[in-house]
Amino acid sequence: HDNGGSPYRISPNNAGVLDVRTSYGTNNRDDFIEVTGTRVTDGQTWAVTPIPYKILERLVLQLRSTDAVFVGEGVTLLMAETAGIRVESGALALRGAPPARVTVRGAFEAPGYWDMISFASNSPGNVIQGAEIAHGGAASDFDFTGDVESSIRVEDGGLVRIEDSIIRGTKAAG
Repeated sequence: HDNGGSPYRISPNNAGVLDVRTSYGTNNRDDFIEVTGTRVTDGQTWAVTPIPYKILERLVLQLRSTDAVFVGEGVTLLMAETAGIRVESGALALRGAPPARVTVRGAFEAPGYWDMISFASNSPGNVIQGAEIAHGGAASDFDFTGDVESSIRVEDGGLVRIEDSIIRGTKAAG
């Protein structure tokens, strides 16, 4: 059945309800799950799905300090040109393991295509492990002073642990 677009559009606060067993149809014009909205306020786990998630906007995680958004093994996040993730409070945990890495990459594979992942939160739960981050660094202002051309930014007072990951195709700095 042709849906004429993507098979599913969801708020980032509801992305944790999706799973690998769900069929999203075939012959869609766009084979990805559209994630639209800017604020994430609920801790949750984003599980692997048969098709990638496409982040359409800048997501800002504003979680309770004890909550996290977990992105599990094998998940792919396609980032739209204006997309990025900023962790203001709570934690973001990208936890993959080769060969089932978490992949965060531009919807178009070019250096600096999308914004960045920025950590303002100092949660010890902020982790990028077994991930591949590609094509970030679109010179965002993301409320910073000046342009930042990197895929990952740790803001003053922020914290993230990066292990066994690949960061590539960044516009300027990783």
